[in-house]
Amino acid sequence: MPAKISLTGVPKDVQVLPDYYRLSMEEGGTLYPPKGLPSASQPITYTVLISRKLGSQLGLPDTSQRLLIQGELTLDLPLDECPGEIGVIAFQGQVIPERKTEPKAVSPAPATPKERHWPDLSRYPHVALSQIKVPAAFLSRKPNKAKTEALKAAVQSQGQLDEPIVVRPTIDDSGYVLYDGYRRYLIARQLGWTTVPVDVRPKAVKEPAFASQAMC
Repeated sequence: MPAKISLTGVPKDVQVLPDYYRLSMEEGGTLYPPKGLPSASQPITYTVLISRKLGSQLGLPDTSQRLLIQGELTLDLPLDECPGEIGVIAFQGQVIPERKTEPKAVSPAPATPKERHWPDLSRYPHVALSQIKVPAAFLSRKPNKAKTEALKAAVQSQGQLDEPIVVRPTIDDSGYVLYDGYRRYLIARQLGWTTVPVDVRPKAVKEPAFASQAMC
């Protein structure tokens, strides 16, 4: 039974003969044979005979495409028909499509930190920090130190708070009760400010227990 072989590569020296195409294909050898074998293998040039019908399907005589040829080895070709070392009668073949090079993924640009929005607080009344009483409940939930320091640096640089402090009038109208913005209240005191902008909400029905003003 004839030995079968598969060859891949771009055909060379394509010749158009009356009944078939003749071309050369080369299979490279290896410089590193398996251990124990005497020597490396050398490249072999095959002379491939392809019918006109199959050759037309493969786009011959164009030699720019890479082909996969499957056929049988033959030693019966005359030397003038088989200039290569071994002859191959092709029975099947196909064009090997070119590999599409995937574009390199572009690393996304580092996210730009969102710029803090600094609103116009001029419409809010300013009251003295000494008039704002702090409910004792705020002491049980101290603000995160890192966030407080970051906001403090931004506030100091900008020269104003990013939001007004939310307060309610005391029951006896002698001052205000801190309702929201304890972190901003602390920052204002640490920066030595005497007044802060406030968003005044309706008076509470019952006042909470107050913390000591000396806690900061």
